[in-house]
Amino acid sequence: MRIELKPFRDESPEDWSHFVKECDEAWVFHTASFIDAFPYDFSFSIRIDGSIRGICVMGRVRRRSGAYFVGPGMALSAAAKNATVYGVLRTKLKDLAVSAGCQGAEFTLSPMAPAHFSKKFADSILYQFSFSEGARWRKSWETLPGFFSVIDLGLDVTQIIRGFSKGNKASVSRCKKLGLGLEVQTGQNTNRESWQDFVTIHRQTYRRSNGEPFSDERLDHLFLLVQSGHMALVNGIENGICVSSLLLATDKSGAFYYAGGAFDDARQKGIMAWTHSEAIRWLKENGYKRYCLGFTITALEGTVGGAIGDSKNRFGGNKWPMLCGDLILRPASFFIFQMAPEIVHLFLRVH
Repeated sequence: MRIELKPFRDESPEDWSHFVKECDEAWVFHTASFIDAFPYDFSFSIRIDGSIRGICVMGRVRRRSGAYFVGPGMALSAAAKNATVYGVLRTKLKDLAVSAGCQGAEFTLSPMAPAHFSKKFADSILYQFSFSEGARWRKSWETLPGFFSVIDLGLDVTQIIRGFSKGNKASVSRCKKLGLGLEVQTGQNTNRESWQDFVTIHRQTYRRSNGEPFSDERLDHLFLLVQSGHMALVNGIENGICVSSLLLATDKSGAFYYAGGAFDDARQKGIMAWTHSEAIRWLKENGYKRYCLGFTITALEGTVGGAIGDSKNRFGGNKWPMLCGDLILRPASFFIFQMAPEIVHLFLRVH
């Protein structure tokens, strides 16, 4: 068995796209377009005897006082799931960590990839690679597991809305009386005006929450993803004006709520709940089977940090295990740059 690890930039675009399309562990987040949008500069393929049998998609970000690899991680075909390939991959990750100055990797597998439907962490590729379950949060030594909220679109829309929280059901009912309109765009006919409505709402939503909106470059790449049909833009219209917007990643009969928001007065009317309910209706009509609203870190439920996750729970649906894991690639560096400062700080507080 001849194994070759090839950087994404040196890989055949056609071969990469074909693998993502055919592999049940790969999804939109593994596509070349997403790699360009983030960018996931450290992505590479796993070729076995000349053919792509796996890919690893990741980029470098600053985390606390160090750096980490993050991304959707590995997608492997059956031919790549053996001890020899695993050993080569571990060595590659460690070598890249040294060259990039990273302490570890945190991968979140897409819940909409067919191979990951409702899968337990212990059955995932992350567990086989000795990742710790969950994302690192607040303290460097703690990893917090969570779950994805996934709506079964095989149910009737009325049944789905019945599973909403009392507040969201009231919002949907109230907004139906406002005469709102819905505009959904995906593919080559997506226009710049509707996209600019999303951009405006996205930036205002992040300013309201003191967050950091997407860069202009990333927004341009995301627009191309909508035009390519990998994403759908769902805009809520009131009196001819776009007041709410959802950006959905779509592939392999699944949809993922990627970003969105509403003007403040529209949000207070509950228009976001209505927009999601109409997006659900559109997804059903277009043959989608599952709609993932995002993740919730269980330990943060009810806190300020868990507010976004709490909002997902108000739409009901199923709770799928969050296939997110953390792997320390350079233990000494991790301790020096991340754990040691926190231990010293804790010691000084106690004394």
